[in-house]
Amino acid sequence: MSEMQVEVQGTLDADGTLKLDEKPRLPAGRVTVVLRAAPALPPGAPTDVAGYLEWARKQREDSGHRFLNEEEMTALIREIKGYDDEDAWDRAMRSMRGS
Repeated sequence: MSEMQVEVQGTLDADGTLKLDEKPRLPAGRVTVVLRAAPALPPGAPTDVAGYLEWARKQREDSGHRFLNEEEMTALIREIKGYDDEDAWDRAMRSMRGS
């Protein structure tokens, strides 16, 4: 018999009740449950992926991080595609980081 395993997020209530975020894709029957505390999200962080990514980007921008605009990203991609050896790639990565 092959082992079937899925990972599902959920919440453990104070009374010991476990509430799963989604229905596990396993057939009905006995299961083994292993609980592991999930890392806490920072205060104010959304729990959905898209919301979290937007929130994280805003946090970075607010702290002074500058992201590439579309024109800069297109130029970088064109430049990267032109590298045919690892040393040139490493030099490009160092120059982007300013090191």
